[in-house]
Amino acid sequence: MSKTATGDPTPALAPAGLALWNRIVADYELTPREQAILTEACRVAEVIAVLDAHLLTEGITVTGSTGQRRLHPAIAEIRQQRALLGQLLGRLALPIDHDGQGILDLPGLRATGTERTSAARRAALTRWHG
Repeated sequence: MSKTATGDPTPALAPAGLALWNRIVADYELTPREQAILTEACRVAEVIAVLDAHLLTEGITVTGSTGQRRLHPAIAEIRQQRALLGQLLGRLALPIDHDGQGILDLPGLRATGTERTSAARRAALTRWHG
């Protein structure tokens, strides 16, 4: 793993991003390209944490323009950010755990069918071709 300008291999991250970074680099040695992808994934994890905290204080509904209750817009954004996080982590091609959750214990983030299929394909190739 390459080091940053300060000599610290960890990019400047908030707690949610740092937790994800530490979880992955504890078990995997990453190339500079993979580190860049992981850094972006960590920043997305930070956005998700901020939006989750925002929803905890404001609730999951807001008052619409005519006074009606409607779903908070942050919920859709969290869904999009989680999808982006899954895509970024998928680009790292980390192994998926036996329970299908992958490397993360983030709520709402599960291995997609494509990721499970890719992992199964890699496992089969290893089994048959060594």
